[in-house]
Amino acid sequence: MSRKLEMFVILAILTAAAAIRVHFNLRYSAEPFGDSIHIARFAESVARTGAYPTDHGIYWSPGVVYFLGWLIPVIGNEQHYLSYRLLQSVLAVVSLFGFYLLARQWFGRVSGMLALLLLAFYPPLVFYSSMIFAENLFFLLIPWLFLTLSKWRELGGLFYPAVSGVLFGLIHLIRPILIPLPVIFVIWFLITKPRELYKPFFMKQIPVCVVAGLLILAPWIAHNYALYGKIITSSAVGGLNFYIAHNEHANGKWVQIDVNSEVFKLAGTPEGDKRGYEEGLKYIRSHLGYEVDMLRTKFVLFWTKTGKFWGDKAEQLWKEKYKLPLIKMKYLSCLFIFFLLLEMKRWKKWFPLVGYVLAYQSMILVLYYADRYRSIVEPFLLIFAAVVLARGYILVKKGLIRLARFIRYDQTQGVKP
Repeated sequence: MSRKLEMFVILAILTAAAAIRVHFNLRYSAEPFGDSIHIARFAESVARTGAYPTDHGIYWSPGVVYFLGWLIPVIGNEQHYLSYRLLQSVLAVVSLFGFYLLARQWFGRVSGMLALLLLAFYPPLVFYSSMIFAENLFFLLIPWLFLTLSKWRELGGLFYPAVSGVLFGLIHLIRPILIPLPVIFVIWFLITKPRELYKPFFMKQIPVCVVAGLLILAPWIAHNYALYGKIITSSAVGGLNFYIAHNEHANGKWVQIDVNSEVFKLAGTPEGDKRGYEEGLKYIRSHLGYEVDMLRTKFVLFWTKTGKFWGDKAEQLWKEKYKLPLIKMKYLSCLFIFFLLLEMKRWKKWFPLVGYVLAYQSMILVLYYADRYRSIVEPFLLIFAAVVLARGYILVKKGLIRLARFIRYDQTQGVKP
């Protein structure tokens, strides 16, 4: 395939991806529900006052709250934020193009094209474009962070460390779940680069990355320190989520805790954060057997449960209008295993991508499973699936070529053409 034809195909897929998301949102009335109701209310407060509402402490990570809050005066909040959902549909193209470049850079052109095709028409990613959740902004930035980290490792210098720090900071304000990724990146650098590059890496590049990230976080940290006298870099509900995962009602998934408990009443505050971790650890120590059972439950759910978070209405509309299949999670998990087996010899190349997925799965094991939480690794699983399909295509192609040569050889009675 020529480069010009490749660009035409990519543009066609991205256009179709944007069109199907816009069409879906025009046909599907996605009223805010669950967490999205509260996120929208916080954003409306930002639109009115310019300030993050602190009646419930630092409860929601500020990224999506401020992003939507700054947009409301421009796009309005009528029709259940239809304009915002349409904007998300268009911004998804930026995310998809980033994932395409990521897959192409790591695994080649065929894998990149197949990954783009899977991502463009993967139903959950279309469904999420209709929701007011942090995941949509996370999808927008995460592929570009991995691409920037790859450029940093390849080219060095200070520009890519600085851009990486900015992206780390922004993503941390959206969803603070990338804590393991800097460690994974450092390990990747150490196992793939010569020793003479270690000194500038640790003495110059990492400090530049840290400073850039802190500059992004500084206004929010200052805001929270003035309020509580504590350093809060994103939200203060880690303890609450830990307690939700480890209490007398825990079952491996999200559960409603006692609204009269101190952990719930203090949620969003440093004190509530502390109490949540203390109560959760106390429960773990006294219920070790049950905790082991829940680990097994969360592991199985993570790798086998097909998402249902968006509800039956979205799936019904999808089947009626587009008639494209819903990819079950167990199939993606099987393809992930095949990927690991096929690409084992090249493990140093894909180490950070798989490391990110497994590190995040470990965080789910510490907390609890939810379809929405698992969603942020699904684009990577689709990329791994595309790699397996691409390798399969290449093997079949080689097999057919050998078969054709054998047939020609046989027809010429042993005389090679």
